[in-house]
Amino acid sequence: MKKTLLLLFVALFAFAGCSTINQSKFLKSNNAKETIVLKYGQADKIENKGEFEIWEYEYKSALKSDRKVIFDENNNIVLNEKHLKPIPYVFRYTVLYGVLPITIAVGMLGLLFGSLVVM
Repeated sequence: MKKTLLLLFVALFAFAGCSTINQSKFLKSNNAKETIVLKYGQADKIENKGEFEIWEYEYKSALKSDRKVIFDENNNIVLNEKHLKPIPYVFRYTVLYGVLPITIAVGMLGLLFGSLVVM
């Protein structure tokens, strides 16, 4: 019974953390531009379009994904978007969202039913 409760708690904790995956870490920063520069360096391209300022980061590495950050007139972040390149895209959407959850689910089911058989 204790194993089942522990597994349920671990699963609940894992799924609760999933809701923060796509949320920007810098939305509530006091000085968002400085924080972005410290994290990603100077932007490769900066555009001013009306009330928005768009910073674009273009990396030559096949593993490092490009990024676009849009600021409003008050220097608040409107959008902080990552553009995945092919290798990170495949890793993220096949391994992290496909293989890993299935492996965890099968393992949890094996532990659950294995403990029922032993009892």
